[in-house]
Amino acid sequence: MFLKTKKSCSVFFAVIFLLSLILPQIALAQNSSEIAIIEDLSQIEMLIYGEVKEGGLLSRVEMLEKELVGRTLPGILKERVKQLKDFIVTGTPEEPSLSFKINSAQRTLQDGVSDEPLLPKIEELELIIFGELSDDVLAMRAEKIFTVCFPEGKPETQE
Repeated sequence: MFLKTKKSCSVFFAVIFLLSLILPQIALAQNSSEIAIIEDLSQIEMLIYGEVKEGGLLSRVEMLEKELVGRTLPGILKERVKQLKDFIVTGTPEEPSLSFKINSAQRTLQDGVSDEPLLPKIEELELIIFGELSDDVLAMRAEKIFTVCFPEGKPETQE
C-alpha cells in the first residue's frame, strides 16, 4: 500500500513539475502574441492617421477595416490585423502596399515623399489630381490615385 501511494505521489509531482514548465511558456507566448498585435495595430494607425487611436483592439480594428474597405472583415483578431498590415504596410509580390502606392504617386507628382500620414497625403493628392475629395473608402481612393499616376499598373524602375 505504501509503495502504491509513493508511486502515485511521484507521478503527481512529475505532472505538476511538467505543468510548471509548460504553462508559463504558453502564457508568455500568448502575451507576446498580444503585444505583437498591439504593436502592428499602432504602426498601422500611425501610418494612416499619425496617431494611435484610443479604445479596445476590436473597435480599433473594425474602425480601420470600415475606413479602408467599407466593412468589417471575418476572422480572428490576429489574422485581421495581419491582413491590414499586409495591405497597408507590407504588400504582397502580386500587389504593392497602400503605403507604397501613395508614396509612389506623391513622388511622381511632387518630386518627393513627405513624412505625413497617409490620410493627409491621399487628400492632398486627390485635390491635386481631381480637384476635390472623394467619399470612397481609403483603398478605392488610393487605387484611383495610383491608377492615374501609373496607368500601366506599376511605377517605372531604374537600376
